[in-house]
Amino acid sequence: MLKTDTINELIGVDDSWKAPEKLISNNVSINSQLYKQAGNSVTVPVIYEIAKRMNQED
Repeated sequence: MLKTDTINELIGVDDSWKAPEKLISNNVSINSQLYKQAGNSVTVPVIYEIAKRMNQED
């Protein structure tokens, strides 16, 4: 299983991002919430490249 830091890196999350304090204080399994967030996200680098190429076609 990949670590949450590795997943965040793969989907383009900035290294300075930290889990919201709300997750930490609610006795929620932080890793399971982070995996869910990563699974529901879009990959920033991919979206950036798609937008850049769409702009070039104009």
